[in-house]
Amino acid sequence: MGFDYRPEARSAVSGTDPGVAEGAWPERRIDPPGALAHYRLKTGEEAALYAALAQGGENNESGRRTWYYGTAGQEVAAVLSVNTVEGDPGLAREKQQHSPTNEFRNFFAGAEARETAFFDAGPLPGRLGCGLIDTPDGADASICAWTDAYTFGTLMLTDTLDLGTAARVTRDLRTATDHRS
Repeated sequence: MGFDYRPEARSAVSGTDPGVAEGAWPERRIDPPGALAHYRLKTGEEAALYAALAQGGENNESGRRTWYYGTAGQEVAAVLSVNTVEGDPGLAREKQQHSPTNEFRNFFAGAEARETAFFDAGPLPGRLGCGLIDTPDGADASICAWTDAYTFGTLMLTDTLDLGTAARVTRDLRTATDHRS
């Protein structure tokens, strides 16, 4: 039995945009859509209420931004979180030290995800993985994460447990949110 070593580039190197110089960040803005398929963005007081419940009064200093989406049948069916190297120097340092595989391993282990699988990341560079988790109220949900040289994002969906569907929704929402020049 032999040892199979497959070195992987750090996240800051892998998943870069073509035409962006090494160590530079792409010109972009993170702006999620007001609606995507049957999901509708929660805004104003309603969004503030969900944010307060999710944070439990904690102060988030990471630079991560979170948005809540509902559907006709559910209060919140999707929770989108995006953290960028532009907004979080700590994330930029982590991407200099760790590979995408390490990022996924840490994230999915911390989320206690099961049945994890990897999918095509779509038109933006990087990698995409999804799995199933238990929500705080004991229900099942799907959780997807994507990583590239500049971003680590997640999408939790409470209205589908099909990982292929969750990956498709994540790709679509990521593409509609991360506007690169």
